[in-house]
Amino acid sequence: MAMSDKRKLYVDGVGLDGTYAIRVEHANGKREFGSAREAVEGMPIPPGSSIVNVSDYEEADGGRAILSRYDKPAKVTSKAYREGWDAVFGKRGVN
Repeated sequence: MAMSDKRKLYVDGVGLDGTYAIRVEHANGKREFGSAREAVEGMPIPPGSSIVNVSDYEEADGGRAILSRYDKPAKVTSKAYREGWDAVFGKRGVN
């Protein structure tokens, strides 16, 4: 990530449902606001959402560095995955 792309995430509050009110500040002064929740293995990621890897270390101003962002889930297209799909759902085109 280039220096101009540095972003920090700040948690501004926590809701009763476990969501966090967040703000993201970019190095160029741009701010974005939204909500976040911890990713849970096996739970779907809602459409339009991103997975964000955030630093474990809180900085002096209370922000945490955004280390990486994943906008799309990984595609699994291995032979074993396809064979497992066929075993559960049947081959395509076969009724």
